Amino acid sequence: FSNFTIINGRAGSGGGLYIENSNPIITNLDITNNNGISSGGGIFIQYSSSVLTDINIISNTSAKGAGICSDNSQAIFENINVLNNISSINGGGIDSYNSSDSINNSTISNNHSASNGGGVYSVNSNSSFDNVLIIGNYSEIHGGGGYFKSDSTLLNNVTVSDNTCVHDGGGFLFHGVDAELTSVLISDNQAKAGGGLAISENPDNTSEQSHIELYNVTIAYN
Repeated sequence: FSNFTIINGRAGSGGGLYIENSNPIITNLDITNNNGISSGGGIFIQYSSSVLTDINIISNTSAKGAGICSDNSQAIFENINVLNNISSINGGGIDSYNSSDSINNSTISNNHSASNGGGVYSVNSNSSFDNVLIIGNYSEIHGGGGYFKSDSTLLNNVTVSDNTCVHDGGGFLFHGVDAELTSVLISDNQAKAGGGLAISENPDNTSEQSHIELYNVTIAYN
């Protein structure tokens, strides 16, 4: 389905759009000012393989994944704008748990998390980002641009700039992550430690170390 607006919705999960055990192709939507009380203010996806293209996800709220929450799913996001969403726990823009999500040609900007992952919060997932801007996000604890734990993460042609957090990882925080970064710019981010990038073992399993490969990566002015 395509070409409509979802506005001012409210639900326990998926204030704007709830997808479960289905494989929809969704295009040309505006999802604005919705509230998912526990997760997925704009969109909640669970046990699904979804393709979402040309979607604006703006000014939604939730405890987790204010813009998008992907739970045990495989989602492809193409040309999406995740802007100005606010979570009271994790994942101001996107929360991905135990999922394989691909985000391409998109912008994740000016989202806010009261805990971790202002732009992106990703745990136990296989996440890929290609030609993505992650700009101007804020978290009150860790990972202003993104917080990744126990993940396999691929980033190609990604800009991570002007993100802020109070503690570790103004741009990104990696906890026990296997990550490959290619043609990535990490600049002008701020944090107490690791202004651009913070890397450590998984605090919940210290034997799970991070392994990061960098190819043509610039980290500057953080």
